[in-house]
Amino acid sequence: MSADSSPFHQTLAALDALHARDPRHVSVEGESVPKELWHAGRMSAWLERLHEHPDERMRLAVRGQHLQRWEVPRSEYPEGRVGYLTWRRDQGQRAGATTA
Repeated sequence: MSADSSPFHQTLAALDALHARDPRHVSVEGESVPKELWHAGRMSAWLERLHEHPDERMRLAVRGQHLQRWEVPRSEYPEGRVGYLTWRRDQGQRAGATTA
């Protein structure tokens, strides 16, 4: 089995495919990139700077933390701290369940 076909790498590719569906885009070096795909890559790079050898579970958790966040906008929750924290909790549960 090659490294790219391992279950870990297949899962990373599946997460990135979901991130790539983000309808919101950012410009990165003149190229339009799905916002969550860009963010996931940045977070993975940051993890690699913080930990010399992060394990696969940590790498997957970091890669999936904002998974499909655009599907439930913050505006669907009440204003204020409680609404924000509820939205974040719900987003984390959704992303965790999908990543699992």
